[in-house]
Amino acid sequence: MRTIIFMMLAIASLQSCAQSNTINSFFDAVPESDDIFKLELSGFFLKMATSNTEEGNITKGIKSVRIIGSDNLSLLPNTAVKRLSNGLRSESFEPLAEIRDGKDKIEFLIKENKEVITDFVAKIQDNDGGFLLIAIEGAFSFDDIDGLDLDFEGSDYLKKVPEEKKFPRA
Repeated sequence: MRTIIFMMLAIASLQSCAQSNTINSFFDAVPESDDIFKLELSGFFLKMATSNTEEGNITKGIKSVRIIGSDNLSLLPNTAVKRLSNGLRSESFEPLAEIRDGKDKIEFLIKENKEVITDFVAKIQDNDGGFLLIAIEGAFSFDDIDGLDLDFEGSDYLKKVPEEKKFPRA
């Protein structure tokens, strides 16, 4: 039993190291707290959980999902939040879509390697001071994203974007 637990921890730590340095730094900078939600899932866990569902198609390409959120942005280190935004730009993350409604803001960013999406990031800040970061690492396409049945405010914008991205780039 110890061997299995040790192997799972080793695999999880290797997967988290493969993700963006900026995202790793952000997760490290945010303190553990009852008011801050942190979740890290391996691709293996997602594959097991979605093996008999339609979402199983996209999860086969996911290596890890990391989520961090709080109802109060002030609980997160201000410098870490600023470094996150600047760092994602410097690591060649491209904006996929941005939605604003008053002070509510949703940003979708991707990092590609030869038409394959290797990283997908959703940053959500709401009018009430809430913050949510979803970082997905893997290898998937715009067709995979298009095939998802997403149902949240702003998800309609994601379904429109792939049409522009399907054409070859010069």
